[in-house]
Amino acid sequence: MGTNDELELVKSINSLHRFDIAYHFAHEIEAKLISFYHKFGGSDTSEHNLHTVALQFRLFRQQGFYVSPDVFRKFKDFEGGFNVGLAKDSSGLMSFYEASYFECPGEDILDEAKVFAKTHLEALIPLLHPSPANQTRHVLEHPLRFTLPRIGARNYIERSCEDQDMVELAILEFNYVQSLHQRDLQEFSKWWEELGIIKEMGFLTRNQPVLWFMLSTLALPEPQCSRLRIEFAKLTALIFVIDDLFDVYGDDQLDDLVLFVEAINSWDTASVEQLPRHMKLCFSAFMNVLNGIRLMVLTQNGCDILQHSKATSASLCKAFLREVRWLKSQSLPSTKEYLDNATTTSGLLLVLTHFYFLMHQQVPMEQLGPTPSLIFLPAAIFRLWDDLGSSKVERDRGYDASYVEFYAKEHNVSEEYARKETLNLIDDAWKKLNQASLQSGLQGLTPAFIRLSLNCARLGQLLYSFGKDDQETTMKENVKKIFIEKISC
Repeated sequence: MGTNDELELVKSINSLHRFDIAYHFAHEIEAKLISFYHKFGGSDTSEHNLHTVALQFRLFRQQGFYVSPDVFRKFKDFEGGFNVGLAKDSSGLMSFYEASYFECPGEDILDEAKVFAKTHLEALIPLLHPSPANQTRHVLEHPLRFTLPRIGARNYIERSCEDQDMVELAILEFNYVQSLHQRDLQEFSKWWEELGIIKEMGFLTRNQPVLWFMLSTLALPEPQCSRLRIEFAKLTALIFVIDDLFDVYGDDQLDDLVLFVEAINSWDTASVEQLPRHMKLCFSAFMNVLNGIRLMVLTQNGCDILQHSKATSASLCKAFLREVRWLKSQSLPSTKEYLDNATTTSGLLLVLTHFYFLMHQQVPMEQLGPTPSLIFLPAAIFRLWDDLGSSKVERDRGYDASYVEFYAKEHNVSEEYARKETLNLIDDAWKKLNQASLQSGLQGLTPAFIRLSLNCARLGQLLYSFGKDDQETTMKENVKKIFIEKISC
């Protein structure tokens, strides 16, 4: 990529992504990046600085194009380390740091890049003026790969010094999409209230429709995803309710929970007649939402996903029941057994399986293996982040099922060490997810589903922030920014 015009175009593409308005220009961006991609990595990059190479590397991988990390070897010295002359290049280091989070397994040079960039950026912060120092801290604390686009866009707009025409467009788009999200939230809230679960179960289950819809909105923020957002939120709400059902009634109504699982497994409405009213209501609501999605898929694609619905809903409820039995018997599973089960109880295996079909995939799921990586890995990452954020909270409630807790007990280590190992596991899972996202485009999966998969992995870190900080305050701040407060021009 040799001309200044081309480099400026790459920067503009980056800005469109950062402002979260790139979907308006998806075809144009794809075409331009394809033309640039064929020039990248050879002698064409020899004169480019660290910032330019790292930015292009990140944009290509973000778009699903594989680029070898060997493009960064030109920045190494004869001893094999990165050139110390890069230590004062703050923009280059920030781009390098962001690029390192697109690492796939075995790409050790990107591990080195992350450590190098972080070390020197932290050293630069005291030397910078307040504004660039704050920007540097933000980059270190919130890498783009882990940032939900909707939250990232608002932050980027509010501190942007870029072309004012593009900033004004981003503000108009953000506020317009926010109004659509408000409308969808009203529809979802009406459905939740009319469902009557809170009247039936009261304080025995969570009543957090705004949180559930916020998760849905952050996973599927695009304006054209209204129907998908609402269905995602419905599934999320009912998974939370069923989770509470097993938590609350695990001690004294275990036999009823076994019957509930059998009813889900058989997909038989008649088999719930002997269950308490609140369990009947949960069963009926769950079946109605799943069958509604099944009908949508059948209408759109001519594909009946009954077997997938039955398999994933049965797996979910069996996993909840298995967790209850572990806690009731006080028999500890291994960390592997726990994580396999907890990945299922996250609910994302069920949600993403259904959305795989809702989002018009042309590839039969069976061709991708038992549980495709773009479904399994986000669920595992989500669960691990959730456990990191909630372990202390759950322990205070007397509920001890956390990967951190099980790891500490199994390996006889401190909680601090177990938390570090959990973060390492998340890091490894993200490398695999990066690899899967690159391969999935080649397998014919739609970019929209790949984005959903990545956003679901990012949601776990958001919930972690709720558990780590003042949960109510943090959630309210996010709700205001996403649903209530418009951005002023």
